[in-house]
Amino acid sequence: MRLFSMVRCLLLLFLLVPAAVQAQQRTLVLGILPYLNAHKLYRIYLPVKRYLEQQLQMPVSLATAPNYRVFLQHTERGDYDIVVTAPHFAALAETVAGYRRIARARPMLRGQLVVRADSEIHAVEDLRGRVVALPDRLAIVSMLGEELLRAHGLEPGRDVRLRHTRAVRQPLLLLSRDQSDAAVTVAGTLEEMPRHLQARLRELARTRAVPHLMFMASGRLDSRLIGRIRAVMLEFDQTPLGQHFFRESRLGGLLPITDADMRILEPHVERLITILREP
Repeated sequence: MRLFSMVRCLLLLFLLVPAAVQAQQRTLVLGILPYLNAHKLYRIYLPVKRYLEQQLQMPVSLATAPNYRVFLQHTERGDYDIVVTAPHFAALAETVAGYRRIARARPMLRGQLVVRADSEIHAVEDLRGRVVALPDRLAIVSMLGEELLRAHGLEPGRDVRLRHTRAVRQPLLLLSRDQSDAAVTVAGTLEEMPRHLQARLRELARTRAVPHLMFMASGRLDSRLIGRIRAVMLEFDQTPLGQHFFRESRLGGLLPITDADMRILEPHVERLITILREP
């Protein structure tokens, strides 16, 4: 009886602990889109982890997934408290999984179509019958690349053979090794590659622009905590950790996510859902 009474008292004390105190005892999971390998993602996003821990007074762990599809599954399942995700993934997560808007990267995102410097390909139409390397099929830059091909009269998979890779830099590596005739990547990626590789490649065309990477928070979090996360992330670029992060990530700062941003993404969300439903 005495032991039972003690357990009852301890349980009552736990139930009376303020929600804010309980929140401080949990670890927030920050899920990062696997657009680079896990080692590079951890190195680049470590300042984000440290900043959030300082500002929220809560431990934060970094997580990613082996590919885009698994990352989407983890997001929909609510495995991540905060995500850094592709813009069309963010729009889908808002609609399907109740994620809330935090911020988006300041620059707009464009795809870059690249060929070898000595290639006889001088127009997009010259890619008919050729092989084009792209990132993951679910990546928005891959969708933009396919859209660019269609705009020039080429049907992906019929007039042009597609070769998808896991990360945004890999299409350029395939191209440099003569394993494709062209590559689609995020604009600016070529300029980040080693100089000897840059010298072997040239830009052929760019896609239209869409909103860039987005930070979203799980709707399961307390609304006050979500508001706090949004506020501190919009001030991130004013801090030494933020300046280091934006220099390394080349994301240029953060802006609020608007309804107009989400409207731009609607066709890509529809395309994403279509691909996900395929067997």
